[in-house]
Amino acid sequence: MYSTATASLPFADKVFRGVELNPKLLGAYLSVFYRHATLDAARELFLKPFEDLGLERTPRIYVEALERCGNTCRRHERREVVGFADGLLEKWRVVEENPRAAGKPIHARTVERAHIAMTCTLAV
Repeated sequence: MYSTATASLPFADKVFRGVELNPKLLGAYLSVFYRHATLDAARELFLKPFEDLGLERTPRIYVEALERCGNTCRRHERREVVGFADGLLEKWRVVEENPRAAGKPIHARTVERAHIAMTCTLAV
């Protein structure tokens, strides 16, 4: 259980009894967070909690992070987003090439979403 609050997980000290931070719960939080956060904040929250907690990212978590990169509208973020997306894509390819390591097969639509997101990132 993650018991201390950090800059990346401001809610960590407000855990509910019986609720454990896991990849699915963090992924749900990230999907909302990406809509409102800057690229720097999104990148930090993508990286830090999973390493801190020793949790594996699900394919969906990678895809939503790639989609966040593809949806970058802020002009000053455009220079930084490609570097972040390249790192994500490198990690995504490992997951995509070895779906059994992720625990179950990856749906074709999920793979498609990842590649579309990277195309959108590079197109602007």
